Amino acid sequence: MLTCFSNDFSYETAYMEMLRRHIQNSDALVAISTSGKSPNILHAAEFVKNSLAKSAVITFSGFNRENPLFKTGTYNLYLNSNDYGFVESGHAYYLHLLLDFFIQKGKKFQ
Repeated sequence: MLTCFSNDFSYETAYMEMLRRHIQNSDALVAISTSGKSPNILHAAEFVKNSLAKSAVITFSGFNRENPLFKTGTYNLYLNSNDYGFVESGHAYYLHLLLDFFIQKGKKFQ
């Protein structure tokens, strides 16, 4: 799917174009960019933030707290480090915790 949208539009707007067709009210976009400057992730996050759908943008970034992705987020996880490995490992850790939380929460509603 990513290849199709990248060919038809551009790599920088592929995720945004997918979201344009599929976003619904109360969806949440989890946007991850170590530097907070990845154009494809930024376009997607900005689209969701500015869309009519009442959706949250949850961001994971590092390096500089003033990065564009952090500024776009509804909720942000920022790791104060310039080390790619540390930031990426931290993101993996927190994503794992977030998934466990939602899995446990989902079990309560079954």
